Amino acid sequence: MIASTDPPRAAAGRDEASSDHLDPAHALYHHAAGVLASAQAVDAASHAAGAVAAVAPTLACLDTGLAALAAATERLRAQALTRLAEPLFEADERRRERAELSASFERLAGVLAQASIAAEQALAATDPVLDELTV
Repeated sequence: MIASTDPPRAAAGRDEASSDHLDPAHALYHHAAGVLASAQAVDAASHAAGAVAAVAPTLACLDTGLAALAAATERLRAQALTRLAEPLFEADERRRERAELSASFERLAGVLAQASIAAEQALAATDPVLDELTV
């Protein structure tokens, strides 16, 4: 899958100076696009002979990055649920959609947290052989 890593265009009528101060949604997308670009660069760099010498710091970065993505996903879940709950009517037509969205975001945050733990465990597994990997 090919995805654009270009941040969304500034709203019409904005001057160049104000583009440095993106609104929160644009800032989030801009950083998410950066994560995508970095992930693709890590994938490409991993193909190079000798890349394994960076396995320990790479796994440490993955561990911390995945934990941060899990936390961000949980915050986005909470914000989405808050937004969808306003205004709350007695005949709440969005209850099922909110429940599905919440469960999906929770699963995603959980998988990211588990992946962070797996990266930490993989890093620990490299410890006994790290000298051989980094030579």
